[in-house]
Amino acid sequence: MNSKKVVAGDGVHLRELVNARNDPGFTGRYSLAEAILLPGQKSKRHRLASHELYFVVGGRAVVHLDDEESVIQQGDAVEIPPGTVQW
Repeated sequence: MNSKKVVAGDGVHLRELVNARNDPGFTGRYSLAEAILLPGQKSKRHRLASHELYFVVGGRAVVHLDDEESVIQQGDAVEIPPGTVQW
């Protein structure tokens, strides 16, 4: 398990827990990571080649997936298919 905390270029605090690149025994097509955004903070527009699943453990946020925008809050889960533009 890779639990090194990093700060991404947009200031989002990340801790990658499982990733096929770094965990030789893991063969999934996704990664599991913790991301922390402070109030008012935004991530940069990006897209990934793998699936992502967001689970909100606290607070509220606006998630942008391609041309759609949704408000998410504690207890919500959001699936993000590969290639989706997100921020």
